Amino acid sequence: MMDYVGMISLGLVGAAIGYMLPGVVGKMISLRTGIGPTNALMITGADTAGMKRLMSGILLAGVWIFAGIKFGGIASASLAALLMTIALAITVIDWRIHKIPNELVLLMLITGIVFQILHFGLSSLLNALLSMLVMMAVFLVPVFLGGFDKIGAGDVKLAGVMGLALGRTYIVPAVMVMCGALLIYCVIGLFFRKLSLNSKFAFAPFMMLGMSFAITCI
Repeated sequence: MMDYVGMISLGLVGAAIGYMLPGVVGKMISLRTGIGPTNALMITGADTAGMKRLMSGILLAGVWIFAGIKFGGIASASLAALLMTIALAITVIDWRIHKIPNELVLLMLITGIVFQILHFGLSSLLNALLSMLVMMAVFLVPVFLGGFDKIGAGDVKLAGVMGLALGRTYIVPAVMVMCGALLIYCVIGLFFRKLSLNSKFAFAPFMMLGMSFAITCI
C-alpha cells in the first residue's frame, strides 16, 4: 500500500497535468484543423476556460490517486495513470475531429511497453505483442472488406497499441466493454435516428473507455 506522501504526490502530478491538458488538446486540434485552439475546444470565455482546466485537474487528480491505491508502487501507478490520461486526450480529440494524433499513439506505445515490463515483468512482452497483433488483425478485417472508409488507419494503430499496453491480462475485458458501449451507442443512435447504417463516427472513445475500465476495475 502506498503511503500518504506518495498519494499526495500522485494527486498533485495528476492535477497539474489535468490543468494543462485542455490547452494541449486544443493546440493539437488546432494544428489539424487550422482553427484556433480556443475555438477548437468551444471555449467561449476566460471563465469557461478556467472551469474546464479546473474540472480536468480535479478529474485527473482523482485518476492518479486511484491508480496509486490500485497499483501500490509509484512507478506502476504513474504509468497506469499516464495511460488513462493519454486515453482521455485521444478520446476528446477523436470525438471532436475524428483524428488520432500519431504522437499520442507513440506516447501510449512507449508507456505501455514500460508498464508491461514493470508491472507484469519482461516475460509479459511476448503475450503483449501477441495481443497487439490480434487487435490489429481484428480491426483490419473491415478494412480488407471495405477499405478505410469506416475504420481509419489511426484506429488500427491505436487498437494495436491498446493490445500491447494492456496485454493478455487486461485486453479481454477491455474489448468486452468497448463492444458493449459501441453496441449501446449504435442502438440508441439508430432508435432516435441520429445514426444510420452509413454513419461514420469515432471509434477511439469506445476503445479508450474499454482500456480505462480494464486498468481501473480489473
